[in-house]
Amino acid sequence: MMKPEVLLFDEPTAALDPEITTQIVNIINELSETGITQVVVTHEVDFAKKIASHVLYLEKGRVIEHGTKDAFKHPATKAFADYLTH
Repeated sequence: MMKPEVLLFDEPTAALDPEITTQIVNIINELSETGITQVVVTHEVDFAKKIASHVLYLEKGRVIEHGTKDAFKHPATKAFADYLTH
């Protein structure tokens, strides 16, 4: 428990103010330097852009797009590109 291989986060910034959200970003980025794999589920694109190394975009339980965080700048699918405009 003290040295996990994977951490799972489900909407870690839901209903948080911007100051606390920034603290969460900093914590997740610090943890990424330890080598612990982190899986973060979020609908907040700006938050994801600050923490992601990889992206997995799902719709109705199906993988629509996956890749590195470059997908935020160069989405491979129209569905993900459309999502990013919201």
